[in-house]
Amino acid sequence: MRFVAVIGDGKAVDIFFKVVVVVSKLCRKRCVVRVTPNEFSFVNVYNVREGMHVDFRIHKDHLFNSWSFDGLSPDNNAIFFELSTDDFVSSLHSRASQ
Repeated sequence: MRFVAVIGDGKAVDIFFKVVVVVSKLCRKRCVVRVTPNEFSFVNVYNVREGMHVDFRIHKDHLFNSWSFDGLSPDNNAIFFELSTDDFVSSLHSRASQ
């Protein structure tokens, strides 16, 4: 599995940051990131039991200047990982302040 993406312009970075902030509020503490050949998704894992489901998708052509993706196999062509939304927002915020 391999994934590399580049967000090249400032406007796209601002949009991505705003998306991450909204996702962090909706998904509370943690979310799953799903990367496929064509999109980057944030999915909540905890609020489904409460009746709320978040699956926020960003198509690769909307924000990213370059995109390279190789899944495990054609049948398992997605990468999943879980992250702390608070930590992700903090890291993006500290990076934006530099």
